[in-house]
Amino acid sequence: FVGMANLGNSCYLNSVMQVIFGCIPELKLRFAKRAQEIFESHFQTGQRQPQSDLIVQMAKLARALVDAQGIQQPQKPQEEKGGDQEKAQETLSVSPAMLKSVIGRNHSEFSSSRQQDAVEFFQHLLDQMSRTEKSSSSWFQAALLSDGSGDGGVESLFRFQFEDRFECLGSQRVMYKTRDDNVLALDIPVESASNIDEIRAQKRQKSESGDAESGDTGKVVVPRVTMAACLQHFALNENVDDFYSTALQAKGPASRRVRFRTFPPYLFCYFRRYYIDSNWRACKLDASLDIPDQISLEHLRGQGLREGEEELPAQQDGDNGS
Repeated sequence: FVGMANLGNSCYLNSVMQVIFGCIPELKLRFAKRAQEIFESHFQTGQRQPQSDLIVQMAKLARALVDAQGIQQPQKPQEEKGGDQEKAQETLSVSPAMLKSVIGRNHSEFSSSRQQDAVEFFQHLLDQMSRTEKSSSSWFQAALLSDGSGDGGVESLFRFQFEDRFECLGSQRVMYKTRDDNVLALDIPVESASNIDEIRAQKRQKSESGDAESGDTGKVVVPRVTMAACLQHFALNENVDDFYSTALQAKGPASRRVRFRTFPPYLFCYFRRYYIDSNWRACKLDASLDIPDQISLEHLRGQGLREGEEELPAQQDGDNGS
């Protein structure tokens, strides 16, 4: 196992890179197994700045993580005066400093040493890879199309489409829209926790004591929520209060339902743990998530316009809607 050195609040970068190079075979092949080809081609095309080339730095890191190549071997533990050796053997690790420098270039947040959000970094990485792939030389374009990953772009491995269904509650007519995304964001419905009775009892005890500290018995009850409950919450209809209806030529209430129009080869999910409390403070939800090894999303596949549904008229120029 090869780890990644923490450069000071770089855990967001480390976790993303470990996941994509540890779990995505296409990326292992493209960057780790073909690293030497990438290095040689970089210089053959007359380029002389590998330290600032995103593709080169991705290959360098992938080769280190996947094949443990290009890593300085840790020194063997030294014997102490008493004859005892260090208890823990140093783990192989690689520093992502050059990749961090390249990917964070000209970005106010990712070029800093501050803590960042892993999902935002993941999406930034996909965006930067797409830009680099489109502007890269012909040798890399050919390599992209020859490793069995669809249209070749890294982002294509994670890209999918949502289907948004809007229903005007005044006319009962519908509108369908599609939008691209590369991450499935899920709320954590605490009210659906499997141990909700324990949570309510704890809150009741604290409320009756009049003091959260005095009501603390030493055991903190953390909500246990299944992914199925998160998906069920995702599938619910959402109220839209200010929807412009082309049938009524006015704004009014509507419902919105989200389904998958397409599925990606690899679906990245993240769970929204941050929320704003009653005092407008950002808080982090402490919850335990039960993630199964296998799950089916077929029930969330969009069907498009169904029999019996009537579409809203197309919006005309001059309509004061959104």
